[in-house]
Amino acid sequence: MEKMKNMDTLQNKWIIWGTGKKGQELYDYLLERDDLINVIEVVDSDENKWGTIWNGYVIKRPEIIKETTFDKLIIAMALWRQVYRFVMQHYGIPPEKIENHHFQQREDLLNFYNNRENSIEIERQIDYIRRVPLDIFNDSFPEKYLEINFEIYLDESAQMYYVN
Repeated sequence: MEKMKNMDTLQNKWIIWGTGKKGQELYDYLLERDDLINVIEVVDSDENKWGTIWNGYVIKRPEIIKETTFDKLIIAMALWRQVYRFVMQHYGIPPEKIENHHFQQREDLLNFYNNRENSIEIERQIDYIRRVPLDIFNDSFPEKYLEINFEIYLDESAQMYYVN
């Protein structure tokens, strides 16, 4: 059965920020869901990638965000929170226009819990997920650790990194 697209979705204009591993995972996911039609631009922080081709898109510098009309900026990076704060502070992008690479799963999760009788704890978590992109930890506590620089050590015998 062929997937039918919502006409509102076809009119969305998305920018993807990130062309690394997470960006490729997002691209593959959007391709599978037939949602690439919405992607109008691709940007990356790595200036060595600017002007190169990635999956048929010319990678551009992030500053084009200021000049482009779009509905959603999708941050496709493991460390998306830093970029999330950066684009709000430096480009004035409102948080409701910024997502991370889990935005479709977030939408599915919110739809699942919509109009259900949920416990107070689940409602608290769902409220947070409505306001902030989906992540491993869906609560505000990781944000207090963003500015801390941890010293990373190498355990030579195990050849593994660790922090105290």
